Amino acid sequence: MLKDLRLLLTSALLVLALTGATPSAAAERTKPPRATLATFSGLWLGHTRRLTITPSGRAREHIDDGCCSPVISLSFQLLQPQGTTDHARVSVRVTSVKLYNETIYWENRARPRVGQQGWLRLKANVLAESFTGVTFCRGRTSRCGA
Repeated sequence: MLKDLRLLLTSALLVLALTGATPSAAAERTKPPRATLATFSGLWLGHTRRLTITPSGRAREHIDDGCCSPVISLSFQLLQPQGTTDHARVSVRVTSVKLYNETIYWENRARPRVGQQGWLRLKANVLAESFTGVTFCRGRTSRCGA
C-alpha cells in the first residue's frame, strides 16, 4: 500500500514537472501582465473630450465645454506605471497648459500648471485623470458619455 502511494505521488510530481504546472506557475499564467507605459497608449475619448497617449508616454488632452468652446488643452508625460494591464495607475507631470475662458471655466477651480504632478488611473477600460477630474474611455464604454 505504501509502495502504491509512493508510486502515485512520484507520478503526479513527474507530470507536474513535465507540464510546468506548479501551483505558482498556474497562478502566474492567470495573473494579468504588469502595466507599462504602453498600457495607457492610444486614443481615449469622452463626450467633447479626447486624450491621446503615445507608447513612450507623451500625452495630449483636449476638453471642450460640451458644444463648441474649448476649455483646456493639456500635455503631460507619463512616469512610473504601477499595477497590471487590467487595473493600473501612473504618475504624470504636466509639460504644457492652455486654459480658455479663464474667467468662466477656471474662476473657482484649481488651474493645472507646468511641472505639476498628478495621476491617471485605469480600470475596466476607463481612464480617470486627476487634473480635471474627467474620465476617458477606450472602445465602447458608456461611462464616458455620448
